[in-house]
Amino acid sequence: SVDGVEYTDVNDVANALRGPEGTGVVLVVTRPSTGEILNFVLSRQRITPSAVEAEELGDGVFYIDIDQFDNGVGMTFGAEIARIKGLGAKGLILDLRDNPGGLLDAGVEVAQHLVPKGPIVELQGKIQRQIVTGSIDTEPIPVVVLVNERSASASEIVAGAVRDYGVGILVGKRTYGKGSIQQVIPLGEELGAIRLTIADYYTPSGTAISDAGLAPDIEIGDEVVPPRRLEYKAAVRSGTIGLDVLALQETLIFLGHYGGQADGIFGPRTEQAVRAFLAGQGRAYAGYVGAEEIELLNEAAQAKASNASDTAYLRALEALKERLETGEWPPASRGAQEAAS
Repeated sequence: SVDGVEYTDVNDVANALRGPEGTGVVLVVTRPSTGEILNFVLSRQRITPSAVEAEELGDGVFYIDIDQFDNGVGMTFGAEIARIKGLGAKGLILDLRDNPGGLLDAGVEVAQHLVPKGPIVELQGKIQRQIVTGSIDTEPIPVVVLVNERSASASEIVAGAVRDYGVGILVGKRTYGKGSIQQVIPLGEELGAIRLTIADYYTPSGTAISDAGLAPDIEIGDEVVPPRRLEYKAAVRSGTIGLDVLALQETLIFLGHYGGQADGIFGPRTEQAVRAFLAGQGRAYAGYVGAEEIELLNEAAQAKASNASDTAYLRALEALKERLETGEWPPASRGAQEAAS
């Protein structure tokens, strides 16, 4: 029920939840299978579209980050593309990393500002198929789309269209692979509803998005992941063997003080690495690694990860500049070539 009024249709529930901004609403949900009753007190808030603003990088290159494909994104993106073209834009880096998708229409609206007029995505169901076509006759500029394993749904539609039309390439990690349309079907009073997949997305060239995702043309990670945080259990020193020493060595490797493979043996090489690390911190080696040393190592590892360069972004910028200078994109990485074959 919503504010004491019972509903069985999910669309009626959605309409009842809407109301003036800042007003409260009480939602009661009953789970027929268990009889459990869940009570929620909610506050209505205005949903505003994600901001789309281009950053100028110099030499006619611009950068745009889209967090989600919600209402209004297509319109604001189109306005930004028109603006940067008016400024003489030669190329674009479009960042869709960590973008879970959103509205299909919003994805199509964004894509049609990047590729020539034509099919953007094909929806294939068991009985019907539908080709969604862009309505704008665009003059494309070279685009590098940044993607990762959390780029999904509408993000994959945009990325697939950009690559299939030869407008640009994908840089980063293989995308999530969420290329489907789902419909909520009510099952009747006291039975709830089910979410049913009714169609799958395909790129203009016929590449399936579901499950497999899209392989990048240039595969490269976008994050520097620190090793697991060290936990102090007991001091370790020369001659100590075990998992605590192994974890210590992995952190020292990450920090660039330990050359070689971690083996879990606190020998002369590990001791030398600890001495070098502590010297850089203005500390003397006391003959063991204790709680204070562990904390210093954890802080240093976290700081390095936080301050690390965005390698995928830098590679995308490098690839785009190569395209603008030579007229050719750099060769695809082996993973992308294998995925295409």
